Amino acid sequence: MNYIIRLRQLAERIEELQERVSQTKYRLSLLKEAVLHGTIAGAQLIVVLDHKMGSSFVLTSVRFAMDGKPVFSRPDITSSREANRHHWTIFSGPVPPGPHVITVELKWHGNGHRVFGYLRGYKFRVLSSFSFKAAEGTQTQIRVIAYERGNSMTTPLKDRPTIKFKAKVQAMTAKPKGRK
Repeated sequence: MNYIIRLRQLAERIEELQERVSQTKYRLSLLKEAVLHGTIAGAQLIVVLDHKMGSSFVLTSVRFAMDGKPVFSRPDITSSREANRHHWTIFSGPVPPGPHVITVELKWHGNGHRVFGYLRGYKFRVLSSFSFKAAEGTQTQIRVIAYERGNSMTTPLKDRPTIKFKAKVQAMTAKPKGRK
């Protein structure tokens, strides 16, 4: 029994490390592009996931890609701590100025008790993308909001999971230098 728990903990740790490696690879590729193309100042990007789904849905998988390259992946969320998270920082770092596309894939399974136990057999998947332009000297914040469309009385369960994007762009301010 203790072996199984330890094995699960190691699997979660490995997933976390794989995600960090993937993010580091992406940042290195951005840095390489910035150095080669002289865009060191560049632009900043912050991508967050706000998970606002109701208790009828349990998050099982999260995948984000930017310009076709993976930046965040949790393909098999097994811990209830992660499945119940409502706010995820997906990406925070520099991006080269210009057009970009974020692709999001979220998966859930149904969650029900007693009479509604059949919901556990349902699986849901939402795949969506969002295009934006990063401008030199700006910070773009993109909120990806997963929520239930409609209501429980009139909207079929299969039509409820959806995603919307909210972007906010602001000029980056220079950091003040310390006094000597």
